[in-house]
Amino acid sequence: MSKKSELQELENMLNEDWLMENEGYTFRILKDIAKEEGGEAVDVITLKIFGDDKLLHTYSTLQIFDTLEENIMSLIGAIYAKDINDRKKFIKNYKGAFLARKVRSISIAMEKGNTEKVQVINAEIVENYHQAQQYQQELLEYKPFVCLMYRVRDRIIKQSE
Repeated sequence: MSKKSELQELENMLNEDWLMENEGYTFRILKDIAKEEGGEAVDVITLKIFGDDKLLHTYSTLQIFDTLEENIMSLIGAIYAKDINDRKKFIKNYKGAFLARKVRSISIAMEKGNTEKVQVINAEIVENYHQAQQYQQELLEYKPFVCLMYRVRDRIIKQSE
């Protein structure tokens, strides 16, 4: 099976998923050519996700692999790299190191009686809390796409057995 027909099959499988269809999502997979820094042309796969006919997300792989399963995993990696990893890192840092540093700073400022500094630190904590909550909500948007990609990969693996 050619790469183009494999990618078309993948697109069809993504669009046949009833969970995504009920949410109003459609998917397009394109085989593109991109130029690397050295000026060399490289084949890439681009996944475009539409919601109610409006482009919501675009993800591109850095190369095309030999098997469809590898290409799906590459697209999953692209979703993580573009939209998930940084948000998860921020949330993890907020809950861990950031709060620990700020609690220590508040403690020192309170011991010195510096209420202005305490207020500034509290405002920063609240600001980062709201940002972490926003990122948590945004992660809920991307999770179904990753789950769909894994479901399709599993179907392809079962078909090839």
